[in-house]
Amino acid sequence: MPRKTRQRPARNPATRRTGTPSAPPANAIPESQGAIAGLQLMELDPRLILWDEYRISSQYNDDASQGLRESMAIEQKDPIVVYGVGETWRGAGGKNRCEAAIENGAPTIIAVVRQGSDEDVRRANYATGLNQQKADPLSVAETLWHDYNTRGIDLGVLAEWSGRSPDYLLRIMRIATADPGVKQALGDGLIVQGHAELLAQLDDQEEQRQWLLRLLSERRSVKELGDLITGRGEQAA
Repeated sequence: MPRKTRQRPARNPATRRTGTPSAPPANAIPESQGAIAGLQLMELDPRLILWDEYRISSQYNDDASQGLRESMAIEQKDPIVVYGVGETWRGAGGKNRCEAAIENGAPTIIAVVRQGSDEDVRRANYATGLNQQKADPLSVAETLWHDYNTRGIDLGVLAEWSGRSPDYLLRIMRIATADPGVKQALGDGLIVQGHAELLAQLDDQEEQRQWLLRLLSERRSVKELGDLITGRGEQAA
């Protein structure tokens, strides 16, 4: 009698290092959680996911990053957001979780995946990034500046993607042009977004630095700093 050979199941290309996302198949995720309105819940190799240099991200300090890595080592609570663009996987939301998975040596990460374009990735990043509580204001400012001035995306389009007014976008966008010390203080959490917006409105970066030193010394609120810069605070004193 001829010997029967066991047929091995085909491996999901999404989890192969050499695979491409040109037609992502269903995965080991339960079918009830699978494709809905063009979406698929899949397991991907986190090392294959590409992330834009300029993108809105969450604000994480070292302790928060360590906590995320420990949490991801036990269970991934929320999937990341990924688009299949051409022959690449492009991350739109959840980069910190993706990096935690890589650092933990996890072979796969759960992702909500859909096919799309570069514009779809940018739009999704704005929609998810700006609506999270821990959005990093410096990443918001630099992403806006890059998309508006380098990529040439219209301000009205950015307002539509973000759900924010053009005036708001222009105010926060100016932070990207502020003195490096101002941006560093914002990134380190020494000042808040409102402080940085006021300082960035000053054309002279040396003047920005002087006000920043005073702000760090006197620990003024955003309103107090605004009043001081316009002279109203000095008059009240």
